[in-house]
Amino acid sequence: MKNALSILTLSVLISFFLSCDGRDRIHKSAETVLKENKLLDSFSENITYIPESYSEKVTDTIFSNGYNVYIKQYTDNSRVIEIKEGNNIKTYKDFNVDLKVSKDDDVIFDKSLNIKDTIINEQLQSLDLKNSYLKNVWTEKKDKYNPEIPCILIEFFNPKTMDSSIVMITPFKGYFNFTEL
Repeated sequence: MKNALSILTLSVLISFFLSCDGRDRIHKSAETVLKENKLLDSFSENITYIPESYSEKVTDTIFSNGYNVYIKQYTDNSRVIEIKEGNNIKTYKDFNVDLKVSKDDDVIFDKSLNIKDTIINEQLQSLDLKNSYLKNVWTEKKDKYNPEIPCILIEFFNPKTMDSSIVMITPFKGYFNFTEL
């Protein structure tokens, strides 16, 4: 009987001491406990990828004057821009662009471009390309001096400043012209 009472007393004491751990935390939220232990950031960091996965857009435009503009825009995971806002991180993936312009089946312009390209950096020195990414590409007839030639417009976006810059490429036989709009 004494033995059973000793075991019972010992069991009660062990469970009492084990249950004391965390009694001070019983009325605290999980967020408060994580903040106190400086672990909240590691558990609540939210990373958003823009675009979320591989993205590709192909445009093949045939104009009535014999021009054909082929544009393939696709993500490039080799260059990303990360913007941290509190516990949120937005990761912007850069794009590559394959451009091909032909007139009556004669290729005028055939080039792959990305923001790291020397041509882009030489032509667009006034833009903050280090903090920008190539966001969008489209075609229009916009060149007032050469209205018959379709132009390629490229939008560069700076997620830190939320500014966009649009550049127009006018392809000619053997060369092209860059114009910041």
